[in-house]
Amino acid sequence: MVDKNILPGTTPNILHSYKDLALTMTNKTLTSPIITGAGATTEGRYGWDATNKTILIGNGTANVPIHVGAWQSFTSTPTNFTKGSGTIDAKYMRIGNLVIVSYYITLAADSAMGTAPYFTTPFTVGTSLGWFGCTMSNVGVAAYVGVAQPYGASNVQPQLISVSGSVLSFAAITATVPFTWGDTDVLSFMVMYLV
Repeated sequence: MVDKNILPGTTPNILHSYKDLALTMTNKTLTSPIITGAGATTEGRYGWDATNKTILIGNGTANVPIHVGAWQSFTSTPTNFTKGSGTIDAKYMRIGNLVIVSYYITLAADSAMGTAPYFTTPFTVGTSLGWFGCTMSNVGVAAYVGVAQPYGASNVQPQLISVSGSVLSFAAITATVPFTWGDTDVLSFMVMYLV
């Protein structure tokens, strides 16, 4: 193969075979360059954030993370919900500006569901991508479906889908809706948005 963009009086670059381009990468770990956090990273530069297992791409203003590997855990702060000794298992995956967030909340005997609870997101919401699934499980009794969507700039709110005659509508979750919440009951939902 010959470089067709040669200048007069210069020697062409000749690739004799695909073997001239061979590159072996087996069980290699990207360790350099390392860049972390937000910053004025030069557009097109990249790096590896080993702590968060992300490739970081500079856009001239910030480092945009692309997650590779497992979901990332984060601490979600609830409003109108008391966790007590229950658990809030919140995880996210960010691919460029797309954020996918999953919540799995298990109540304990000292947990308390309030009216219209909502939970913080790992990144500020830029554009919501719509409504996403939510389940409310009265463990051993019944399960109910709902939806979740970003609520404000940095929260997500799950809601119950209720039926009134032949019309579906959204209703706030409360201490007694869709059932009286108690020990081992589960609230789980996902949401997607753009930052």
